[in-house]
Amino acid sequence: MGRTGGKQIVLLFVVLFAVRAFGAGDANEAATAARLAAIRNQPLALEAFLREMPKGGDLHNHLSGAIYAESYLRWAVEDKLCVVVATFTIANPPCDSGAGKPLASAVVDDANLYNQAIDGLSMRNWPTNLNGHDHFFQTFAKFGVVSGSRVGDEIAEVTSRAAAEHVSYLELMVTPDGGVSTRLGRQAGWTPDFAQMRAKLLAMTDEIRAFIKEHDAELKAKPEA
Repeated sequence: MGRTGGKQIVLLFVVLFAVRAFGAGDANEAATAARLAAIRNQPLALEAFLREMPKGGDLHNHLSGAIYAESYLRWAVEDKLCVVVATFTIANPPCDSGAGKPLASAVVDDANLYNQAIDGLSMRNWPTNLNGHDHFFQTFAKFGVVSGSRVGDEIAEVTSRAAAEHVSYLELMVTPDGGVSTRLGRQAGWTPDFAQMRAKLLAMTDEIRAFIKEHDAELKAKPEA
């Protein structure tokens, strides 16, 4: 058999393999679509189906916002933090149950308070008379005391959940400056006059440079992992 004949046979095998592969793909897609249609109105079966389904990337994921309220409350108990029950905000000690600021452990041990705390720290059962956008962003201040000290635990939780749900890629976001950028932004305020806005920002140059220098020194002082 000549070289040309050998190449033709190889090409034939490649074509046959591709046809078979694409045919199998079509059959798999049809079977998946049929299964989805069959369980569309079965919540438990549908949840299991979607959980096992391969997924792509989870992009622009704000790490602290991806943690369950139950985890924040558990960590608050471990760190002996308090909860302001009027707003269900996790707070630093000293705690005072008489002043409406009991230990987080007392809140977790009370089924009614525990459920209210979960609702207050998440989008679960959020009141429909309140703006969902506002409620969502207000939760960040409520768990900020604990989220900043538990970054490692947060990464472990989010990556573990992603693996269990077959998410192939995570793009996690954190703000490691301890709220400095937020404070400076509020301090500067907003004006539609760009020249004035630029002047406000430039007036903060020395403070920003001082923070960057301090933060860089902290990073250099940390031992390499």
